[in-house]
Amino acid sequence: ALPEYFVYFGILHSIAASSLIGLLVLRLPATALAALGAAIMAASYILPSPAFNAPLLRFIGLATEPAMTVDFEPLIPWVGPFLLGLASAKWASARGLLHRLALPDTPVLRRLAWPGQHSLVIYLVHQPILIALIWVASYLSS
Repeated sequence: ALPEYFVYFGILHSIAASSLIGLLVLRLPATALAALGAAIMAASYILPSPAFNAPLLRFIGLATEPAMTVDFEPLIPWVGPFLLGLASAKWASARGLLHRLALPDTPVLRRLAWPGQHSLVIYLVHQPILIALIWVASYLSS
C-alpha cells in the first residue's frame, strides 16, 4: 500500500524485545518492576536527543525526528507499560488474586481462550484477509 515506507521496528519487534527484557528483569520485586516501567515511560519525555536520530538507534525511541515508517513501536516508552503489567501480575499473583480469578475448565471457556493462545497466528492471518476485503470493496465500488 505504501511502497516508499517499510517496517523496521514494528509491533511484533517491540513485543519480542519487550518479552526478552521482561525475562531479564522477571526476578525483580513488583515494586522495582513498577518503578522501572514508570522510569522508562518518563524517559521518553526527559531523554530524547538528536544522537538517537541515527537509523540504527531509532528503535530505542529517544529520537527527536519522526520515523518514516508505517509501523513503529519503539522500546521507549512502550516497554514501560509492559513492565507495569508484569509488576501488576506479580503483585496479583503474590496475593492469590490470579488463583481466585481462575475459571473452571469447560469446553466453552476453552473455545473462548483459543484466540488468546494463538494471537500471533491471528495477527498474521488477519492482515491479508483485511487487505483482500478492502481490495474487493474498492474494486466493486469503482
